[in-house]
Amino acid sequence: MLVGMTLGLIVMAGVISCFVFLSRNLTRLQIQQKFESQARRTLLVFAQDARMAINVTAPTASSVTFILPAPASSPVSYAYDSATGTFTRTTPTDANQTLINLTDFAFTYYDVYGNPYPALTNYLIGIKQVSISFTAQSPASWNLTQPAFKYPVISSRIILRNKTTPP
Repeated sequence: MLVGMTLGLIVMAGVISCFVFLSRNLTRLQIQQKFESQARRTLLVFAQDARMAINVTAPTASSVTFILPAPASSPVSYAYDSATGTFTRTTPTDANQTLINLTDFAFTYYDVYGNPYPALTNYLIGIKQVSISFTAQSPASWNLTQPAFKYPVISSRIILRNKTTPP
C-alpha cells in the first residue's frame, strides 16, 4: 500500500509539472501571437501609406509625416511617444494607437541608392526609402509566472514610390 501511494504521488507530480510547463508555454505563445499580429498590421498600414506618399515632411528618428496624393494632399503622421510607449497613426480625421508597450523605436531613412540618410533637415528631397525598428515588451499583468517577453521587429526598407527624386 505504501509503495502504491508513493508511485501514485510520483505520477501525480509528473502530471502536474507537465501541466504547469504546458500552460506557461501556451501563455508565452499567446503573447507572441498578439505581438506578431499587432506588428504585421502596423507594418502593412505604414507600408501602404509610405508607398502612396508624394512627399515626406518633418522626419525624425521617432516621427514622420507623409503627404498622400488624395484627397487634397492629406497628411498622415506616425509618431512614437517614449513616455507612454505607444506608436500612433494620425490623419486629419482621427488618431489611432497602432502599437503599445514599446520599449524602443526608430525610423531609418535612406536615399535612392540605399545609403543611410543622416541629415534630415537640410535636404529632405533625397529621402526615398524608410524602415522601422521597434521592440515591444509584455507588461507584467499579461504573464505573472515568467519575466517580461520582448519582441523585436525590423521592417524591410519601404520605397516611397510616388515621391520624386532629385535629378
